[in-house]
Amino acid sequence: MARAATGRSVVLRFNGHYHGWVDNIYSRDGGSQAAPASPGQAESALRDVLTIEWNDTEASECAVSARAEDLAAVIMEPVMIAAAMAAGYPCAAIAGRRDLFAQVATGEVTHAGTLHGNVIAAAAVLASLGELASGEVYQRSVRSAPR
Repeated sequence: MARAATGRSVVLRFNGHYHGWVDNIYSRDGGSQAAPASPGQAESALRDVLTIEWNDTEASECAVSARAEDLAAVIMEPVMIAAAMAAGYPCAAIAGRRDLFAQVATGEVTHAGTLHGNVIAAAAVLASLGELASGEVYQRSVRSAPR
């Protein structure tokens, strides 16, 4: 989606973060240029993927400024958020502008994933959001916090 929206090709990802198995994003951790994670994966598929360490502000600033003209996206994996969002069930979420999602809805831009349309994960997310919206979980947390 980011490449389609920006017309740019480079993606910056963080070592140790997983963003699915697709040749042009899945890479071995380490170094600043992505390397194939598995035999059979073409190194050329990763020419537009940069990798840096998580929480390395200096490396982030350097990578973004050095490739600003070509940078389509910075992607990360907030694993704990996804696990909490679905009450422990595997799920994934993306966020963005309505006009970008409209391109996916019409089929103009493809965005696919293992968990798309997973009704169990979607039900778990809805149940979690319902619990959070009730406010009870926050009140219970405050009551049980050590004083």
